[in-house]
Amino acid sequence: SEGVQFTPLNWEIRKKIALYAAQAVALIHSRVTKNGEPLICGVIKASNILIRVDFSACLSSYETPYLVPLEMIVKRNPGRVAPELKYHYQKTFTQKSDVYSFGILLLELITGQRPSMTNLSAYLREKKIKGAALDNLCDTKMGSEVNESMVEMIEIAWSCLSCKPRERPSMDDVVHRIQVS
Repeated sequence: SEGVQFTPLNWEIRKKIALYAAQAVALIHSRVTKNGEPLICGVIKASNILIRVDFSACLSSYETPYLVPLEMIVKRNPGRVAPELKYHYQKTFTQKSDVYSFGILLLELITGQRPSMTNLSAYLREKKIKGAALDNLCDTKMGSEVNESMVEMIEIAWSCLSCKPRERPSMDDVVHRIQVS
């Protein structure tokens, strides 16, 4: 949002938000249903991340695939849903589709753009193919200085956005990579 009271978040705060959100999703992924199936979130998005006064973050609600039909979730979340769900190659959400939507969340934090305004995944893919400098993806409201941590976070997002679900990292791996970036 913008306005009189709008202050853009700096990189350290955005990175902290990404870490807390990743830890929350990893925790959900470590649990199982009564049937022994792994828990999933459905769609992870910025509007479902609550920021506390100290800028720590927690995952509030999410598009739970246990209660809402797949088609409705896909329709309500353009740009956030994994391609295998969007094009009906797969009929149910998985932990790997959660990883994809988390990758979109990372790009939102990095670029300051919304996926409904810009296809962030296609935008990043285009930049990578053209060999463009990835540092110009970063939100200019954070300042002009791009550091190694930002570039590493773009690489983490890139791995989360793989078109092939099997090639996406687990959320535990994402948490680890954010911690060391």
